Amino acid sequence: MAETPEQKYNRIAAAVQQTILNNFPNPNRVGCPGDARVREVAARTAIVEDDDWQHITHCSECYRDFLAAKEQIRRSGRRARTLGLIGGTALLVIAAAIGGYRYLSERRPSDGAAVISYAAATLNLRDVSEVRGIDKPVRREIPTLPKRALELKVVLPFASEAGAYQFELTNGGGSIVARGSADAVIRDGNTVFTRRVDLSGLTTGSYKFAWRREPFDWVSTSVRVE
Repeated sequence: MAETPEQKYNRIAAAVQQTILNNFPNPNRVGCPGDARVREVAARTAIVEDDDWQHITHCSECYRDFLAAKEQIRRSGRRARTLGLIGGTALLVIAAAIGGYRYLSERRPSDGAAVISYAAATLNLRDVSEVRGIDKPVRREIPTLPKRALELKVVLPFASEAGAYQFELTNGGGSIVARGSADAVIRDGNTVFTRRVDLSGLTTGSYKFAWRREPFDWVSTSVRVE
């Protein structure tokens, strides 16, 4: 007997969800936005393809947390009306799965071998002074970042507080070429966050790296990409 549209939908949904859950392992939780942000994405009533959404659909662990948060919302019923009951929740879940599946397909050749790898790199800002304003250089020694896809660990200035941070990388013309957000934590006396960022398409040269702890002002420093 032929599948009904609902049966076909459920079969495809299950397949792509398993693809995300199995093909984007991140056991060390590198670059994960944190439980609060995953829950915020799960509670949305519309798809917003921001950095948190992109990470969740490319991280098996965060996607698993996302599905759990969606299920909790569905069961609670508190957002049933705005989410359109189960249908609205299912739409967001399958959209996340399809987004991750499309990314996986684009990143793999026909033999299934991954073609992208993220190199570990550290941007040490520990000794940067707290000069506020996105246009003010705050460091004499210019750090260098490799021109490739990075698992970028950012060490924030000494005594920086833990919490939600935003960052931007801008070129000489002031255009944003990379941006993101992450939760910083204190480890061994340093305040750090880690985020995946792809610099492979940038030209060699000077850039400005800016960051802030929400909702405070931006702080910036010069960096070189090569």
